[in-house]
Amino acid sequence: MTPNVQRLAEQLLHEDFDQLSPPEQVVINRIANGLHISRNVVEELQQRLTPGQRLADRVASFGGSWPFIILFLAVMAAWIIINTLILAEWNHTFDPYPYILLNLFLSMLAAIQAPVIMMSQNRHVENKIIDRIKGYGKGGSNPVDPTQKKYAFPYGTSSLQLVACSSNFHADGSGFLGNLYQRSCSALGASAGGAAL
Repeated sequence: MTPNVQRLAEQLLHEDFDQLSPPEQVVINRIANGLHISRNVVEELQQRLTPGQRLADRVASFGGSWPFIILFLAVMAAWIIINTLILAEWNHTFDPYPYILLNLFLSMLAAIQAPVIMMSQNRHVENKIIDRIKGYGKGGSNPVDPTQKKYAFPYGTSSLQLVACSSNFHADGSGFLGNLYQRSCSALGASAGGAAL
């Protein structure tokens, strides 16, 4: 154990490192070494996607792209040209103006595509919520990115304290996290209701 680890334990948790529980010692060691305390939940969620969720992502990705819009417009233009100009000369149009069959196909496409895109968006919203709760999100609600060294906080202010004392972290005061939350926020001068950062 290095002196930095001992000093960090005393400053963050107000206890000697040897008196901390094993999970607290692991957290203090990881903070001292500049390592992440938490796993990347979003990556884990991406690895557990079902085939339907993967398909919904692909449909949403293609359905919201310029190639889809250009292809869609080209198919509609071809449909109209074929039925209005080419097949009308021989009086063999399969969908004359006002293109009722085309309208039916467009309605079916919209009826299928919209829920699939919404499924993909709902899952992305869930991932964003998890990301913000963890405090590692781009543009998340955590006021500080603890991985950046440019912030000048007093020695011992860790990513754990910043996440624990941010306004979006709530603990019921019991167990390891609740205990750590209470001690961390009091060390930073923050109240239990929000951050003083």
